[in-house]
Amino acid sequence: MNVFRSGYRISVFRAFAVGLGLLLCSLPALPQLNLGRVYGAVTDQSGGLVPGAMVIVTDTARGVTRTLTTDPAGEYGAQSGPRHV
Repeated sequence: MNVFRSGYRISVFRAFAVGLGLLLCSLPALPQLNLGRVYGAVTDQSGGLVPGAMVIVTDTARGVTRTLTTDPAGEYGAQSGPRHV
C-alpha cells in the first residue's frame, strides 16, 4: 500500500509539472492575439476638444469599418478583436 501512495504522489506531481510546462510554453503566443485598441481625442484648429465628432476607424486587413462618436470630452475609443475593428 505504501508503494501505491508514493507512486500516486509521483504521478500527480508529473501531471502538474507537465501542465505547468505546457502553460509556460504557450505564454509567448499571447502577444499574437488581436487585442489592440484605438483611442484618441478630436481637436479643432485652436486645440479645443470637439464633442460629438464622428470618427471612422477602418481595419484594412479585414475590410471592416466602424464609426465612433466622441464623448463630451472629445475622446473616442475602440477595442480591436474578432468582433470589433
